[in-house]
Amino acid sequence: MGSAGESTTIRNSFSSSAVIIGKPSGFGIYAGGLVGYLKNASIFNSYSSGEIGFLGNYSGGLVGYLEDGYIENSYFIG
Repeated sequence: MGSAGESTTIRNSFSSSAVIIGKPSGFGIYAGGLVGYLKNASIFNSYSSGEIGFLGNYSGGLVGYLEDGYIENSYFIG
């Protein structure tokens, strides 16, 4: 998923793929194993596994960038 926002709730989800992004050409590029950008949203009971390869500022195993969101009982294996 690229982004999630404004009262989105993600439950019981998983991703088991590689996220590989080369040198970004602009601003606002977010890379995450489950979600790249999460704003005013929640993730519950979810996980991500795999490789995160990113040459940028905002990356993470589960979420690339979190703004006013909530994550509970979720994790990354990689």
